[in-house]
Amino acid sequence: MILNIETSTTNCSVSISNGTELMSFISVDSGYTHSENLANFSLQVINDADIKPSDLNAIAISSGPGSYTGLRIGAGFAKGLCSALRIPLISINTLKILCQSALEEINEDGLLCPALDARRNEVFLGMLDQDLNWKIEPKALILDEDEISMGGDQQLFVFGSGAPKIKEFYPGDRFSMVEGIIPNAKVMPILSNHYFEKKAFQNIHQFKPDYLKPFFLQKKKKKSA
Repeated sequence: MILNIETSTTNCSVSISNGTELMSFISVDSGYTHSENLANFSLQVINDADIKPSDLNAIAISSGPGSYTGLRIGAGFAKGLCSALRIPLISINTLKILCQSALEEINEDGLLCPALDARRNEVFLGMLDQDLNWKIEPKALILDEDEISMGGDQQLFVFGSGAPKIKEFYPGDRFSMVEGIIPNAKVMPILSNHYFEKKAFQNIHQFKPDYLKPFFLQKKKKKSA
């Protein structure tokens, strides 16, 4: 049994899986209230799956990129629970979770281009084939400065909160928008089971989310006298 946690955006979702089978699931988009909801959601899906916390074999989290706050809260909660239950931690790149969700909607050949909004003219972007092998590793892309090296003439499926920005800055017929795709714990079982079988576990004490860019706290301007 694996507890899957996704907190990279305003959507907070949690699921329980047995192998690749989804046992229970909850998802709520209520802003960045993950610190208030995550423990309760986890307990709810455990109860809904009719298991106990001690039945868990691992915890899988969305490791980024995404919201600094959301990723930090998810990682902190998962690491604490892994330590308490003495079970391994699995990390899954958020862009791969996006792709797993998009593959349920795509019925044509082409490359996958997951993109998350990173504010201003930036997106977190990667490119993968439909076996989820990286063609472009995850990066923070400044759309009015950086070029996307596409290569070839394959169709590109773009999705995620950064997709509208991609279409705006790189217009053309090669991009096909896939609407309504968000990172979601509902599609994580296939991925978390794959990593569990490979024993691809993280060091609980050393693990940090993949933020892709540093977090800067903007200082408030002092009011003039």
